[in-house]
Amino acid sequence: MPPITLDDTDVQTALKLSDELNLNEIECVRLLVSANREWVLYGREPLEIYRLAAGLWYMERRDLITSLYILLRSVVLDQGLDADLMYEIQNQMEALFSDGLRQRIITLVKELNREEPSGIGRPSSERYVLDFRGALVERRAIVSRERLSLSHCLALSALIKLM
Repeated sequence: MPPITLDDTDVQTALKLSDELNLNEIECVRLLVSANREWVLYGREPLEIYRLAAGLWYMERRDLITSLYILLRSVVLDQGLDADLMYEIQNQMEALFSDGLRQRIITLVKELNREEPSGIGRPSSERYVLDFRGALVERRAIVSRERLSLSHCLALSALIKLM
């Protein structure tokens, strides 16, 4: 694939993503490149490009939270999974807990409640993003779902500690 060149508008979009989502600029350029691969961005308005890249970031974050939820749930429910697989999952979860996973979940839930880049954004932040289907979605709704999923993860992590 040929290299993708960034113009001044792309640079401004990357900087806006960085400021509004609290990401480093290199990650924001990666989001723009990924968004360009997913949807052809040529000829699109800067706001639409921003919304597509931000939506991609929220989608990636949602997928990570969902993966964590599935792992935690598998440990708590232990529904007859293969013993070797359960052993591996439990070892991985223990390592994550030792590295402060539970505290990180609590911190994320608190951050999502505030008007800051990792949460609902400042009052001047863009209120909408485009999801994987290209539908306009309110940022506040995405953050609310993330907060709910993280709260489920926190509850499951507490059950694991009690086991």
